[in-house]
Amino acid sequence: MYVYLGSLAGSLATLGTEGGTRTTAEWILYGVGLIATIAVTVYVTKIARKALHKKIS
Repeated sequence: MYVYLGSLAGSLATLGTEGGTRTTAEWILYGVGLIATIAVTVYVTKIARKALHKKIS
């Protein structure tokens, strides 16, 4: 997730420079990717927490 956020930040930093233009579709895909990354991270965390709790009990 941190790598994805770093990549997105790099793209935002080059937003105003030449050659760094992105289309609307690319920004939409960045957004979808960010949402998917966050959703998977939350889901895996819940599964791991549940498995750990079950193992400890």
